[in-house]
Amino acid sequence: MPPGETPPGEDSTGGAVGGDQPNAEPVTPNRTPMIIALIAVGMVVLLVAAFFLAEAVVHVH
Repeated sequence: MPPGETPPGEDSTGGAVGGDQPNAEPVTPNRTPMIIALIAVGMVVLLVAAFFLAEAVVHVH
C-alpha cells in the first residue's frame, strides 16, 4: 500500500468496533453507589424534617 493512503475498512463507519461480538453479554451495572447516594439523600431529608419539626414544637410550647 502506498504511503499516505488509508487501509480499507479503517475509515468506514459500518461494522463492529472492538470485536466480532459487540454487546454479546450485557453486563449488569453496579448499583451500589446509587443505593448509597439515595440512602444519604434520604437521611439528609429526614434530618431536615426532624429539625423543622423540633423547631415547630419548641415554638408552640
